[in-house]
Amino acid sequence: MTLFSRFQILALALMFFCALPAVAQAQGMPSIIRDAEIENGLYDLTQPVFDAAGIGRNDVRLILLQDPGLNAFVAGGMNIFLYTGVILEAENPGELLGVLSHETGHIAGAHLVRTARVMEQASFQAILASILGVATAAATGNGGAAGAIFSGGTTMAQQGFLAHSRTQEASADQAAVKYLSDAGYNATGLLTFLQKLQAEDVLPAARRSEYLYTHPLTSNRISFLQTRVERTADKPSQNEQTQEMFRRMQAKLVGFIYPEQALRYTADTVANRYARAIAHYRKNDLNQALADLNGLIAEEPNNPYFHELKGQILFENGKIKDSLGPYARAVELAPSADLIRANYGQSLLADNQYQPAVNQLERALKTEGRSPLVHRLLATAYGRLE
Repeated sequence: MTLFSRFQILALALMFFCALPAVAQAQGMPSIIRDAEIENGLYDLTQPVFDAAGIGRNDVRLILLQDPGLNAFVAGGMNIFLYTGVILEAENPGELLGVLSHETGHIAGAHLVRTARVMEQASFQAILASILGVATAAATGNGGAAGAIFSGGTTMAQQGFLAHSRTQEASADQAAVKYLSDAGYNATGLLTFLQKLQAEDVLPAARRSEYLYTHPLTSNRISFLQTRVERTADKPSQNEQTQEMFRRMQAKLVGFIYPEQALRYTADTVANRYARAIAHYRKNDLNQALADLNGLIAEEPNNPYFHELKGQILFENGKIKDSLGPYARAVELAPSADLIRANYGQSLLADNQYQPAVNQLERALKTEGRSPLVHRLLATAYGRLE
């Protein structure tokens, strides 16, 4: 898992319209998390919905933001930004899929004004920085408040700052229910997620979930979903394979973000042991982390993500040569996971294996073309070949 923390704001003269996250986040930008296992898990979970909506897997980008809030939004084209809080607070994969299905409804319904080509090619960090800049200026009425984030005055920002209307939210709900039904699932997860938020309507504005600001919630939306869920009660919410994938996603996030909590997990499940291994690594207990991880690898030798984590732990603790084997094995097991391939390339570069590093990083660019890190690593590798 890679965390791009409080990234440097880029000086971009870009203006675009999008569904915006909560204004409060403009004061402290959430961090972008890159993790091959969680990203692939989200894609696998949502793939049936994408298919039902006629959207290709490679057409949508799922971007994970480290933030405990409950929010998800579409921005910068066909990009779904998802807060870690949604994954951690979801009681089951059906709730998570319900949120993602709703956002897919916004994309399929063309609820966003299309961005300029240059914005669609920008990094996710640049997109997020620009979004939050607009949100700050519009919320405060002071263009200077977003000066470091976005170059533009208050009037321009306010023209771009338009949250989803209630009509669009209802339309996205209807689309989500249809996609879920066509995929063979019911919409119980979306209903129960919105019911949680409905209870917050009575709270002061400062204490409400951010989702309520960008996704206006009405009793009509709840009633609609209740009716549709009853009509599809014979359909399942998810299968056992999806449940285990969801549990591991949650465990991984807890291990990285809340290691103290992960260390209190006592049940002897793979997900809990995974969380504890990550927590030991985060707490700088390298020997215990590797011991736990080696136990998991012994049980699931063909799990690429266990090998990837072992490579990451070794690399980040200065054991460069030792990290190469686990990374190579992870790439062998998951050849299409270009994020893992990029990390392998970084390890090769650190070991002064420049041509092999170039080979891996060039292949990683096929799907990681927006990553500033991959471009920088590749440029460094080319420079050292000369």
